[in-house]
Amino acid sequence: LSNSSYTFYRSVESATDGTYKFSDVPAGSYRLSLYSPSGFSSLIGPPDVNITISKDVETKRDLSFVVSSKTVKGRVSLSTGASVTDANVSVYRKDGPGSAQSQTDESGNYSLTVSGGTWQVSLWPKDYSKAAWSYNQPPVSVDFGIDSSAETKTVDFKVGAQSSKITGKILKADGTAPKNYEASINISAADRGGYPASLSADGSFSVAVSAGTYEVYIWSSD
Repeated sequence: LSNSSYTFYRSVESATDGTYKFSDVPAGSYRLSLYSPSGFSSLIGPPDVNITISKDVETKRDLSFVVSSKTVKGRVSLSTGASVTDANVSVYRKDGPGSAQSQTDESGNYSLTVSGGTWQVSLWPKDYSKAAWSYNQPPVSVDFGIDSSAETKTVDFKVGAQSSKITGKILKADGTAPKNYEASINISAADRGGYPASLSADGSFSVAVSAGTYEVYIWSSD
């Protein structure tokens, strides 16, 4: 809820029954906007509603979403054609609120339902330390009409195989392993981007990579 100059702006979340309420709103003219919750990218919000609030009078405005029938789908595979079954695929909307995420199935396929607009599709391994593949390309952009008509866009990804590993162990000066919040590892290459690594309880780490030259960065809270 906001006025034209944005000197007044408030937001609330709807309750489990869908109701919402703004309290102590000064009398005046306002614009009421409805946004879909995170993870519900298929919901289309209605146009903004202009309302006038009178002093000591309760104003009621019901709002409703429209369920979209837009779909982004595709397949993630290696250059050999083998399916990639451990990829997280996400979309986020560039021209408005909205995001969603899915994981590839046993055939490397994924499918996400979105609303109209411009969406960016990207992917990354579910577990960097175990992934046998990598992908470092920018997100793929897809456009849908701002309406409720059915549309499907296919975005397939080819990813590179990783058959090598970088392993190691981090220990503190007293010989004990640091907690995850006390140290972190990031492995990067100029032409491949970064590879975050998770520390095991004994301080060891293992990251699958493709052949090349890498830099290993270690952060410590000490």
